[in-house]
Amino acid sequence: MKLRSVALLTLSVIAVLPACGTENDPMKAAFNQTETAVEAVSSASSVQCSIDRSALVVAVETYETIVGSLPATETDLVAEGIIRKESPAFNIDASGAVVADPSGDCAA
Repeated sequence: MKLRSVALLTLSVIAVLPACGTENDPMKAAFNQTETAVEAVSSASSVQCSIDRSALVVAVETYETIVGSLPATETDLVAEGIIRKESPAFNIDASGAVVADPSGDCAA
């Protein structure tokens, strides 16, 4: 959630800063630094989504190994003590595959 707040703040700053001027212009320099920060936040979010997805895939595999079948939902993973809480970014579909939640932070 912090990354989302940082991204929104950064985007707000970009909207205010003019995109004109010379490279020695302090406003242009600030714009360039803000643009770089937005790219870094976007990259960090992508990495976090990848880590979260991988962790949930491992949880599904662990559940299948312990129980002998695929979990129907993330609630099964919580009930078995494999994860502490359901992921806000991913879901488990009927085939046991981990898919992005359409309303989550990792939706494509």
